[in-house]
Amino acid sequence: MTDIGVQRRGSVNQDAVMAAEVPGAQLFAVADGMGGHAAGELAAQLALEAFARVLGRQRGPLPQRMIYAAESANQAVYRRAVGELSGMGTTLLAAVVSRGALYLAHVGDSRAYLMRGDALFRLTDDHSWVADQLRAGELTPEQARTHRWRNVVSNALGGEDQVRLELLNIPLEAGDRLLLCTDGLYGPVSEQKLLTVLSLPRTPQQLTRTLIDLANQAGGPDNISVAVVDVLNPGGPPPRPLVRRREGPVYAEQLLREAQQGSPLTYLLLGAVYLVLLTMALLPMYRLHTALVGAGLLGLLLLYRRHWQSPHEAVLRPEARVTLAQPGHDPWTETGRLNT
Repeated sequence: MTDIGVQRRGSVNQDAVMAAEVPGAQLFAVADGMGGHAAGELAAQLALEAFARVLGRQRGPLPQRMIYAAESANQAVYRRAVGELSGMGTTLLAAVVSRGALYLAHVGDSRAYLMRGDALFRLTDDHSWVADQLRAGELTPEQARTHRWRNVVSNALGGEDQVRLELLNIPLEAGDRLLLCTDGLYGPVSEQKLLTVLSLPRTPQQLTRTLIDLANQAGGPDNISVAVVDVLNPGGPPPRPLVRRREGPVYAEQLLREAQQGSPLTYLLLGAVYLVLLTMALLPMYRLHTALVGAGLLGLLLLYRRHWQSPHEAVLRPEARVTLAQPGHDPWTETGRLNT
């Protein structure tokens, strides 16, 4: 759901939201466009449509499909950013839920949160000038919150012909609640209030409407886009998590090269399988025993590639955790407004 924001009434809503089914997965995405006239609105729509189209057509491992989709989304915006549309761009936050896992492709300063139990975790890092300075130790959190350049993004689709993005995933659990939003929500509404609202026993549609109303009650200075997703039955084995980077977004080509490379254990197991096949050819009298060893190694390889995972803390970082100030407290008054 998206809303123009009370202070933007009469202007164009430059945000866009999408929910779609793609082969083997569900896609949820938000985009926050930027540019004069209607350029931002166009950029956001182009990006989401291109991402969904390519993700649905591609085959193969989901991370690679998402990288190709992000490249296509970037090209869709970059090629149209000429003439009066010059300078347009957009953030992109795409969440794909598949086989018990959440995959995120992230460009810009739109955010993804995961509520698990009584805690809210911010999964993404902002690609903004202020966030970059904060990570470098040049600004304190207090300075960052009020800095006049806090809304200046340092990475967006359409700025160059190559896209830089972050890609990560996390195993999901029954009861998880996912929030995707643009800065029109998390700007005026604190993370503590986000958690308080998300903890309410309401449907995703009701929570989405409540969060947008809360942002407008807090001033509604920008377009507001929100998607809330409840995880009822993740199903399937969790995948091996992608490595979380410390240096922020990287070019898609580098991510593709790394995604196509196997781990050292993968190569070791493949080498062992090759030796087994060679032994079967050279020593046929031991073919049965060798075949059993080979089958065991092949099974181990498949098990490793499908089931191995590191702890959730690899993505659910303690420093990104928010907890309820008063667990069990009803934060709502009779007027429906949030108690602060």
